Amino acid sequence: MAISDIDWNDSDELILSGLAAGLTHAETGELAHVSPKTVQRRLSSEAFAAEVARRRGQQVERITGRLSELSIRAVDTLTDALEDSSATIRLRAADLTLNWLVKLRREADLERRIAEIEHELANDASAITP
Repeated sequence: MAISDIDWNDSDELILSGLAAGLTHAETGELAHVSPKTVQRRLSSEAFAAEVARRRGQQVERITGRLSELSIRAVDTLTDALEDSSATIRLRAADLTLNWLVKLRREADLERRIAEIEHELANDASAITP
């Protein structure tokens, strides 16, 4: 049975939701009408902690999706700012554009290099394994 298939009780669901949303143990306990100690005790369960992590991951994916959608508007705003009549605004827009370009290229290069290393390690490991 997958962790996500476990039928959590109502109190557990509230604790899971609170922790996944980033609430403290005290805030989560208040939300679920349990003590912070109960929240800690529930987290000591490997399955429960894994479910919190899974839900946090889902939340990050949703937020990343929203930010990706907004990034198109942000680029459009930068494009408009590059055409502004104010030299100060144009200069700031150009600076932001170039700085982000360098950061994104560096990150893409690191991701590519890591993937190459992982691929080489996987090939080396398969060559060693009888």
